[in-house]
Amino acid sequence: MALPKLRRDVRDALAVYGYLLLAAGQKEKAHAVFKGMRVLFPDDAHVAKSLAVTSLAAGDPQSALALADEARGRGSDEDAAALDAVRGKALYALGRLDEARTALGQSLARRAAPRLAANPSTNGRAS
Repeated sequence: MALPKLRRDVRDALAVYGYLLLAAGQKEKAHAVFKGMRVLFPDDAHVAKSLAVTSLAAGDPQSALALADEARGRGSDEDAAALDAVRGKALYALGRLDEARTALGQSLARRAAPRLAANPSTNGRAS
């Protein structure tokens, strides 16, 4: 369900703040912001994705994996590549190397697919 504009604006502002904290190396604070957002927006796939990213950064790969899987079920196709990357990193941290390799390969394939579709004559090579 789409959020009303004011709630979307609040969600987006909090997300920017959380990512600024993460970029500044304040992983725990960023994680706390996204945990709070999860309470405010429990059904939002973007919030689940962001919480998965900060869970991984905070050293909780098991939660990151569960959140990435949940977000994949509700997220858009545009988010799938990023979520596959988070899954791959979480699986790697958990020592599940074959699954991590598969997830990271899927992430790369999803990222390459739009470029290949846009210019099929190059077969993925730069022109």
